[in-house]
Amino acid sequence: MKRVAFVGRLLLLVVLLAFTIIGIFYLFAPVYDFKTPQQFSGDLIYNPYQNIDSATWKKANFHCHTTASDGHDKLEVVQKAYRSYGYDILAVSDHNLVISQGLPAQEEIPTYEHGINISKFHSVVIGAKHGSIFDFVLLPTESNHFYTLKWLRTQGDIVIFDHPDRTRWLEPEDVKNLSYYDMMEVERGFTDGVLSYYDEALSHGHYSYVLASDDCHEVGNPKHFGRAATFVSTPTKRYADIKKALLSGHNFGLTIPAFRDSNYRRWRHFHLPKIQSLKVKNDSLELVLSEPATIKVFGHSGVMQFEYVATNQAKVPFVKTDTYLRFAAIFSDSVTLYTNPIARYKGGAFPVFQDTSSVNYPLTVLYILGVSLIVLFSLFLFFLVLVRTLPTRFFRKVKRNKVAWQYAKSES
Repeated sequence: MKRVAFVGRLLLLVVLLAFTIIGIFYLFAPVYDFKTPQQFSGDLIYNPYQNIDSATWKKANFHCHTTASDGHDKLEVVQKAYRSYGYDILAVSDHNLVISQGLPAQEEIPTYEHGINISKFHSVVIGAKHGSIFDFVLLPTESNHFYTLKWLRTQGDIVIFDHPDRTRWLEPEDVKNLSYYDMMEVERGFTDGVLSYYDEALSHGHYSYVLASDDCHEVGNPKHFGRAATFVSTPTKRYADIKKALLSGHNFGLTIPAFRDSNYRRWRHFHLPKIQSLKVKNDSLELVLSEPATIKVFGHSGVMQFEYVATNQAKVPFVKTDTYLRFAAIFSDSVTLYTNPIARYKGGAFPVFQDTSSVNYPLTVLYILGVSLIVLFSLFLFFLVLVRTLPTRFFRKVKRNKVAWQYAKSES
């Protein structure tokens, strides 16, 4: 029984120490107030595809894992699998860790997935020098989410809002105040407009580009591997060119079903549909794809404005009441293509990252005081349990050794 009690106290010490460290992270984040975001408006139209070179599309994946974190396969196995399926660009994004991929220096894309919180509020950071475990682990608030994204912007070149539909306790309306991310990972609402986190953000003036990724943890599992790709229009595979292309919106996303026929699946990966052109002409948008599809056009609040069946072209009016439009094309085998949004703006640089936040200093002070009390109480309990745990196993032994040493010294 004494041994069981001792082990129980050790486990309690570990829990209390972890809780104290977790609590310290919360002391860094202020409490924010948010003004009502402004939707896109203006006479100018931002189209990231206006002068795109369709001959330079390169297939990429920026979100997958190896055994360096929670992946099933080693780096070289992951790289070989993606190369065998026609991926030109691969960035491994292990959890909270940037690893070298053994590529030429100019082609290395330092990337990691940030987030150790229980709500799975994660972000991929491209261009990061190192990973980090700084996070709000237990039930992060809206202010915590906002602060995390704002802080991540200082840690790398590109911040990607990961799998919003798989983030626990995050509803679409919860993203209306979040900013400081450059891209959002494809979720289910991209194709039906219902409960779409992306459309909620766009409708509140937060412009970002799309990213389609595997989030692969096991390359041998068709439900994990090869289920998505982001095509980037870049002249080379150098990171500088890829970064410039992604930050300019010269990309589109594709999701790919886990086809039962492995031969067709591999063939399809080498023959995926592409955007040939997407131009603004006389207040209309003209999309041309490489093969026919059902083309859906979504606008403000994710409302589907138009639908075209069995065609590789769509000409859509972009009227003054439209704040933005985006396309989703579903092909005959359920491969689905997603474009970046075409949006209205008033002038100057676009896209802009709308920050509607202001620090609520009185609430922040109360918040920090409350967290400090919790942390101090946890620390007090830690030392209380420590003192009650170690005397029989440690302090008494130290005391006996000290007495024996003093006695031996006096005898000599």
